[in-house]
Amino acid sequence: MELKKKAVVLALFAMFAESGAAFANSPLEQKLIDQAHFWEQRGRSDNAADAWSKVLKVAPTNIDALIALGIYEARSGNAEMAKIHLAKLREMRASGAQTRPVEEAIRRGPGGAASPLDDARRLAQQGDPEAAAQTYRLAVDPANLRGDAAFEYYQVLVGTKTGYAEGKRGLEKLTKESPDNPRYALAYALALTYREASRTDGITTLERLSSRQEIAKQANEGWRQALSWMGAQPANIRYFQRYLEKHPDDKTIQDKLTSLNRPVNPDVKEERKTVTRPRPENPLIKGQTAGFKALDDNDVPTAEKEFQALIKSHPKDPVGYGGMGLVKMRQEEFVEAHKLLQKAMDLSPAKGKASWKQAFEGAHYWALIEEARTAFEDADSPKGIGLLHQAIALNDKEPSGILQLAEALQADNDMAGAEGNYKKVFNADKTNLRAIDGLIGIYVLQKRLPDMEALEPYMLPRHLAILANMKAEALAAKAKTQEAAGDIADAQRSLEDAIFIKPEDAWLRMSLAKLYLKQNMAGQAQALLDALTNVEKPDSEALYVSALLSQMQQLWWEGLATLERVPANARKQEMYALQKQLWIRVQLDRIDILNRRGQSDQVRSILDSIEAAAGSDPEFVGTVAALYIKLGDTERGFNMIRQAVQNTKQPSASLLLQYASTLMQMNQEAELEAVMRRVAAMPKLEEDEIKSFKQLQKALAMRYCERFREAGDYARAYTYIQPMLIETPEDNLLLLALARIYASAGDTDAARELYNKVLETDPDNPEVLQGLTFAAMQIKDFAGAQTYLDKLMRLQPDNPRFIALAGNVARAQGHNSTALGYFKKALALEQAQRPLAGAGANGLRLVTPAPVNAANDFSVNPFAARKTDTVSRSIPAPALKEVPQLGPQHVLPALPGSISKPAVNPVSSAAPANTAVTTIIAPSSAAPVVPSLPSAITNSSSTPIPAQTPASHPVLTTSGGGAAYSTGTVAQVLSASAAAPVAQRGVTLAADTRSLTTTTASGKKAAGNAAANPVVSAEEAALMKEIDDLNALNRSEVTIGATARARSGQSGLSQLKDIETPIEAHITTLGMGQFGLKIIPVMIDAGTLQLNDTNVAGQFGRNTILNERAKYAKTTLPQVARGRGLSDLAALDQIAKGVALNLSYELAGFKLDAGSSPMSFPIQNVVGGLRWSTQTDGISFSAELARRSVTDSYLSYAGAKDTLYGLSWGGVTKNGLRLDASYDGDEGGIYGGFGVYGLTGKNVVRNTSVDAGAGVYWRAYRTKDMLVTTGLGLNSMFFKKNLRYFTYGHGGYFSPQSYTAVNLPLEVAGRYGKLSYQVGASVGVQHFREDATPYYPFLSSDQAELELFAAANPSINISTSYPGQTHTGLQYKIGGVLEYLLTPNFSIGGKFSADNSGDFTDASGMVYLRYTFEPRRGQVSFPPVTPKPYYSGN
Repeated sequence: MELKKKAVVLALFAMFAESGAAFANSPLEQKLIDQAHFWEQRGRSDNAADAWSKVLKVAPTNIDALIALGIYEARSGNAEMAKIHLAKLREMRASGAQTRPVEEAIRRGPGGAASPLDDARRLAQQGDPEAAAQTYRLAVDPANLRGDAAFEYYQVLVGTKTGYAEGKRGLEKLTKESPDNPRYALAYALALTYREASRTDGITTLERLSSRQEIAKQANEGWRQALSWMGAQPANIRYFQRYLEKHPDDKTIQDKLTSLNRPVNPDVKEERKTVTRPRPENPLIKGQTAGFKALDDNDVPTAEKEFQALIKSHPKDPVGYGGMGLVKMRQEEFVEAHKLLQKAMDLSPAKGKASWKQAFEGAHYWALIEEARTAFEDADSPKGIGLLHQAIALNDKEPSGILQLAEALQADNDMAGAEGNYKKVFNADKTNLRAIDGLIGIYVLQKRLPDMEALEPYMLPRHLAILANMKAEALAAKAKTQEAAGDIADAQRSLEDAIFIKPEDAWLRMSLAKLYLKQNMAGQAQALLDALTNVEKPDSEALYVSALLSQMQQLWWEGLATLERVPANARKQEMYALQKQLWIRVQLDRIDILNRRGQSDQVRSILDSIEAAAGSDPEFVGTVAALYIKLGDTERGFNMIRQAVQNTKQPSASLLLQYASTLMQMNQEAELEAVMRRVAAMPKLEEDEIKSFKQLQKALAMRYCERFREAGDYARAYTYIQPMLIETPEDNLLLLALARIYASAGDTDAARELYNKVLETDPDNPEVLQGLTFAAMQIKDFAGAQTYLDKLMRLQPDNPRFIALAGNVARAQGHNSTALGYFKKALALEQAQRPLAGAGANGLRLVTPAPVNAANDFSVNPFAARKTDTVSRSIPAPALKEVPQLGPQHVLPALPGSISKPAVNPVSSAAPANTAVTTIIAPSSAAPVVPSLPSAITNSSSTPIPAQTPASHPVLTTSGGGAAYSTGTVAQVLSASAAAPVAQRGVTLAADTRSLTTTTASGKKAAGNAAANPVVSAEEAALMKEIDDLNALNRSEVTIGATARARSGQSGLSQLKDIETPIEAHITTLGMGQFGLKIIPVMIDAGTLQLNDTNVAGQFGRNTILNERAKYAKTTLPQVARGRGLSDLAALDQIAKGVALNLSYELAGFKLDAGSSPMSFPIQNVVGGLRWSTQTDGISFSAELARRSVTDSYLSYAGAKDTLYGLSWGGVTKNGLRLDASYDGDEGGIYGGFGVYGLTGKNVVRNTSVDAGAGVYWRAYRTKDMLVTTGLGLNSMFFKKNLRYFTYGHGGYFSPQSYTAVNLPLEVAGRYGKLSYQVGASVGVQHFREDATPYYPFLSSDQAELELFAAANPSINISTSYPGQTHTGLQYKIGGVLEYLLTPNFSIGGKFSADNSGDFTDASGMVYLRYTFEPRRGQVSFPPVTPKPYYSGN
């Protein structure tokens, strides 16, 4: 009742002669101001200036707009215009704070601040907070400020006269939101000290903050400043004392405290104040004043009490009645108010009546409005309308009555009267939302779009949405009319315009998608809905519509997957119905796949579940029945479809056509023809039903044609297909049938001509050439494919689709560099051509259909004059008993794009070998029928015909009994409508494409990428996918890691700790090989060798004899060495540091690398190798000739030095040849390897070794995202000499004379989102044997000296050789790798492993960061590939 309250306020104004009004910005003005702030915050001052200019058009006196435009013009160099705005500000008496930003901007000129925020900060620094705060408000909306931006604004605001309270509140809020931020707390405390009332609180807070080191200085300064402002009152003494406790040397504050403590001068006499006694109050005046004051304060109960008391005490005084009347108006009791105000006027003198007149008339007006409302509630519309007319007659300026009258007239369907009243209010106040709402409601009902558009400048966002909806509906209706008239191009443009207006409307997009499908533009149709569904939280209705589109295209799985994304609580009944249909279709596809594999039991199980789910749904009865017939359960299938027809009172054409298809399978031709006649007589068949009928008609005709061809009656055979040849002379199935007639008639030249015609139909037709290119690729006839492709490129050299096809051909031949160039060129052309005239709204591509060639003349029967074979004379008209089994195999549609080998599956084994199979195409609501090929085709040597495949569907290929999803080539994605011209639409002709599965691009993934970014078309997304795949082969990267390894053993000898930082760079160029560089800083630590310990000191270098002397003398080795003039070092730290380098180059299966062991190691070696590898049909072979470091121990890795004799030895390398071979099949594989090596080192005995290994593995579980592998492995190695020890001449590496291990590995690898992983473990048994070996194998003189010493001291029992050993035990190994893709260019990973192979336990771990120069956009690959530390070889 806001308008009624206004009337009460007016009455009060009349009583007390008070006036005042505050008007907020109009909605349109506020909207424009919000836009200006939006652009200012994003640095777009030009757009902001445009918005401010619009504000001035709506509100010419808007000060903020004048300031903003003045600053903008000054900064743009237009000083004269800026001065004009400044002059207007001064004319409007703008404050100095409001004019100063403009004056400053004019003074600074074009080289001034870069933004209003910079102006605001500069003004604040110059000590002009008022102007700074004003400039801040121009630059941003303070309500949207957060964090430091808000802090900056509120700091300025508290320094202004009018903004202090708001600034203080803002700082308080920031302090509460961020209690740990000392800057916020300091600013708030300082703000408190600016006012006397809160100064002590601010001083207390500053005292507390002065203990925080980061703001102590500012807090102390603010504390002191606040004390200087504080009044000299005794109550304030404690604040000065607290400050001086921390700052005793501050003389100024000390002096002020002293003045506060100074005693009062007794000579000063207190001045007496004269007290004036108040006059007695008049009770009447007191009551009137109290009553009206209570009304002013909106304290209605108090006012009512006061005025009632006045009426009681002064019943003849009009003020009590008038005041009470105003109270009743506040209480919206207008009838009672009218009576009271009438009495007030009656009691008032002539001059006083005018005081109550306005309130009285207002009460009368609202009383009439209330009575009208009561009449409407009593369903007395005429009375209510009459009362409203009376009210309007009293006050025709008040919009409330006029609007109520308009609503009443609209309810009575008097639209003209309602519109007139709405317009009356609207013309008086263009911002009255109730009037705007009323007009819009009428215009929407009457579909008056031009009148709606006239209101657009005054509309709110919700109104604009209604207008957009009306525009879109008008365009959709227009498109429907245009489509009905056959004007598809204009209909398409209208729908594209509608979507531009209302892009979120899924049904509008569906209408346009249907038009696209009619033009064979499936990719564009799907992209329309993907733009709404491939978002984080798609609308449920959009998902439903997208699923319907998938159903229209027979993309059952895609539709089901889309519908599954609808939340369960948001699913409507129609969504559940569609879900059921799609689920059944998906199961039918599964049946088709399983049936091809011969898994009949699983087929029957799924079929039972489908039958239970389908029930009596006529859409699926025929499909299920046909499947039962195909599986051999003829009686059940036939009875099922017949029962469905008989039980349906009026069977639909779709059901009858399914029945007819079943009859053809059962060879029930007489009943089949009767059913077809029944369908033909049905009125208003759907388009797909007419198409299915014609296909069935053609199938039956081809059956009869084949029958008479078999019988030798070629003229009669021709008559069955002649009408269809005349109607569709380019139908490839019909042409093939005709070719077979010529062949049977002995006219081989004519037959060959027709076969060539099928393969070379319309040689300049791009679609045909494209299909033939695919066909040639499928059989690896790359020369033929290149021939067709060259012709394509000559016809349309700049067509990106054909350039992409060239990329497919190049990649299929392994020419990856050439393919990458083609794909990049195609992508550039796609992107360049997108915005040309061929593109519509939202980037929708406009495609012009290809021209139709002239039909051939088949009106003359070429076999009419030929003599008919005698056998044909005895053949009667078609009859069931003589019909060979030629019916189509009623199978469910293969996965779109699937290709299988042709086969004939006749029910009767007596069917001729060259029997032709005809084709039935069922309506889209039923299961389509896909024929097998006749043996006459399957046995021919002609090029197989590619299937027509929707662009974005996976191809199911089989290999080794398993099934895997591959995808169509990128050119298939790029030409959803350019399928093979030689395939009848809806019919899949089979061919083997296993050779293509490794070279094709993922159309489905491309469609997903396109949907993720609606700006990217499906064509571009497919090309990007191909480019990404090739870039993965061409990926250049840099990896840096940190790894640590620990090996068990004796400190100073066999123990080893290894820390490395491998840095790898791989630069790959397609066609030029891969270059590699490794820089690996290495630090190894074997621990400390304690030479005082006689149990270990003799096991190193040439220490054995001295150590035995020390044992005998019961002393230590260093003491004995000192006595002989040798080093008496008691401990030897075995630590080495260095940097290993390696350069490599790899090309065409060859890899060459060269480098060094870590430089700065005691002993350094040149290392490297040459490797060759090849792979074909799953068989791999490699050979490597290499020299590598042996990293088993400190001695073998870095080399050691003897401190006693200055000897150095070790630094072992393994030099030799290794051969490996493997076979990898779909389910598993086998492998084996053999190596021969020589091992050498500085002052180390030469050694030789042979190793061999073999194993089998199988993939126990496999999905596209995970692989589980297990198997059995055997490893063995044989060394000529045992050189595992650390005395002079030994190598310090594990070198058994025989070693054998058998293990059972288990490995799991996969990916999850951006994470790829591999974990594995193996357990087994190992056995090794080591021979006894001398202490000093390198120099016989050293060994002889030891043996002589032992012989001379038999009582000491000195050993001169290391004993041999044999060991059998458990072997284990565990390990894992993780890698996460942080960004398309960066990934991070880690690796760990532990094992006990040989005679030691080894554990290692690694973390690494990888940067790839080419971004990775697709799924991460697995398992991860980690950088190699030096100890892992190369």
